[in-house]
Amino acid sequence: IEAVSGVSMAPASPPPPGEASRGKRSVAVLLFKDLARNPDNAHLGIGLADATITELATVRSLLVRPTAAILRYRESSVDPQQAGRELGVEAIVDGSFQRAGSRLRVTVQLVRTSDGRSLWGAKIDTTLDDIFEMQDQVSRKIAEALEVELTPSEERRLARATRPAGRAYELYLKGRTHMFRETLHDTNEAIDAFEQARDADPGFALAWAGLSAAYVRLAVAFEPEGDWLERAEQMCEKALSIDPRLPEGRYLRGEILWSQQSGFDHAGAIRELLAAIAGRPSLAEAHDRLSVVLDHVAMPEEGIRHSEQAVALDPEDAVAETHLGLAHYLAGHYEKALSISDSASRRSPSAWGFHQLADCMIRLGDLRKNGKPTRFALTAAAWGEPVPRTAGPGASRPSRIR
Repeated sequence: IEAVSGVSMAPASPPPPGEASRGKRSVAVLLFKDLARNPDNAHLGIGLADATITELATVRSLLVRPTAAILRYRESSVDPQQAGRELGVEAIVDGSFQRAGSRLRVTVQLVRTSDGRSLWGAKIDTTLDDIFEMQDQVSRKIAEALEVELTPSEERRLARATRPAGRAYELYLKGRTHMFRETLHDTNEAIDAFEQARDADPGFALAWAGLSAAYVRLAVAFEPEGDWLERAEQMCEKALSIDPRLPEGRYLRGEILWSQQSGFDHAGAIRELLAAIAGRPSLAEAHDRLSVVLDHVAMPEEGIRHSEQAVALDPEDAVAETHLGLAHYLAGHYEKALSISDSASRRSPSAWGFHQLADCMIRLGDLRKNGKPTRFALTAAAWGEPVPRTAGPGASRPSRIR
């Protein structure tokens, strides 16, 4: 990676294969509950959790579940200990809030999954203008309760966090909440919120980064022929002109560089994604995207390491699991690739997943049948049938066609 990107791997290198989560304390943050159950404050429930996750994700020795992993609990009330078991973490952050105008009373508790014991808890009175200080305090207390020592660089990153105006920050949280829904309508609503946040505080780098992320989504998912990627690049560069080390900005720049419009700049994308991971080691999407880029420059073993980290951070992300299968396939680990790809396709069927399954089975068939691909492999993959455990003589054909 150093040779391709010109960046030293020391600050951002993930652990060896199979050790993505070894030696790390693991934690998840549940959505904060509005005790008043006011639908107008729904963005604060998700936003406070997302912001706390973002803060904790800067700590290298913590494995922090991403916000996408906890959205399954958006519409339901769940026992923290049960959620901790389901999410596979040692401890869970359970929070609630009450709002009166710009003032907030936030209650936070860190619960140990194994026995439900409270490891730390606090009630904090704050305002939207001071919410960053509150999140900083909560993150530090959680790290202390988990007996995680912050490094000097992590201390500096926490201290360097921007402090936007309260109105701008609330609008940013509204935009983030819409982005989690991934529809065209919500993407446009997110753009409106991010634009208002930017106008309320032009020096708020995350507002510009939010606009960039929304434009990337429009370019990739809804209108690839438009000029959205060009707009995304402009917003991203503005964010990074305000905060050159912003992990969200470095990640977005890497995503934009690795696009057809930018000529798939492999070296540039790797450089930016590594910088994003250095600033936020638990940024799962950066590990996942970096794995795919590394696969495309014939570095699948390095791709495996980053894919393993992405899956360790969010085990329910079937796309990341599919990419892990791809990296193993390109590395020639066909049995491993088959098993992983099968698991991902069962949880989230996709055309690419079935294609990957077929590739794995053909390779194994070639090895076992003297170069003659097994036709049933293609049929099974095309129709979403369970994958046979062997691709050699005696394997049964699919039982039915749907």
